Amino acid sequence: MNRKKVLILGPGGQYNHLIYRKISELGHESYLQDFNSDFSINFDAFIIGGGPARLSKNSYEVKRIRELVYQSSKPILGICLGFQILSLIYGGELTSSKPSFGPQKIFIEKYDALLNNIPNSFVAWESHNDTLTKLPEDFEVLAYSKLNATKIVEIIKHKSKLIYGVQFHPEVDHTEFGKEILNNFVNLNE
Repeated sequence: MNRKKVLILGPGGQYNHLIYRKISELGHESYLQDFNSDFSINFDAFIIGGGPARLSKNSYEVKRIRELVYQSSKPILGICLGFQILSLIYGGELTSSKPSFGPQKIFIEKYDALLNNIPNSFVAWESHNDTLTKLPEDFEVLAYSKLNATKIVEIIKHKSKLIYGVQFHPEVDHTEFGKEILNNFVNLNE
């Protein structure tokens, strides 16, 4: 395993320090900064963490991360709010819904390197107010949860770039296989 430099962009969410700690525990250099950071520094991967913001396509967070997405060829993972930011950048749509807080069963629809050695279903921790209702352009669904008979998108991947989004929080201990998902992400370029 090569030691990687990972920038975590934390827009004020309660779990961003956990992302920092988990990446460090995996043996990588981990840096936690806010959205005003200099993205030009040479990092091996980027993680966009969660936060309390409610987003629109013109939100500061979306505009700022759009720069990173279009400038970098490195792997990018959006977690919770980061998932929503990436979705909006690529033309997805969010709908305010009943808050989702707590455990959620996730079902894998399509395997990918991000999901190496992950079983076809697992329990993940969620904490969000908005739901993806229109898939972003050039993205595919890797996993979903269910609300009654409706599939709720939980993991997306860009079809040609190493850009992923997860609606849940892999960094918390309540998420089964969360550390494995983070490890798979950081090692995508190997």
